[in-house]
Amino acid sequence: MPRLAFLLLLILTLSACGKRANSIPQTVMLTVAGSFDRQADSRERLRGTLQRRTIWTTTPPIAAREVRVTYDTEQRTILWRLDLLQSGLSLADLAGKGRVRSLGTAGGGEVFALEDGPLAGSLALREPGRLSLISRPYAMLYEPDLQHWVSP
Repeated sequence: MPRLAFLLLLILTLSACGKRANSIPQTVMLTVAGSFDRQADSRERLRGTLQRRTIWTTTPPIAAREVRVTYDTEQRTILWRLDLLQSGLSLADLAGKGRVRSLGTAGGGEVFALEDGPLAGSLALREPGRLSLISRPYAMLYEPDLQHWVSP
């Protein structure tokens, strides 16, 4: 009897260790880090810069008609911008349990700061048909309209 109880406990414990689906913020982090690049429809180097862009249209890793990640080749996990085109996701979906604070407007879109959670420190830009997440270092270097929100 004790052996049977031990086996049942072992089976229940191991079955609880099954793979869980990533949360939306985790999927965002994996996408900008390059974990899904092999599934991308195109990858390109942007002329005259150290930037590259990866685009998904057939099977985007995040729910959207198209997902684009633009990043600095030398520091991809630090300098990145994620654009979701025609996505049904909200800013709250992308932030997960993190807090979002409105900062104002820039270039025809609303700007927000993600204050905690996996994407803490990132900026969000909500425009018609597009939702973008931008790392602060990327905004400092490549987004003049957003620089005053990230300057030291």
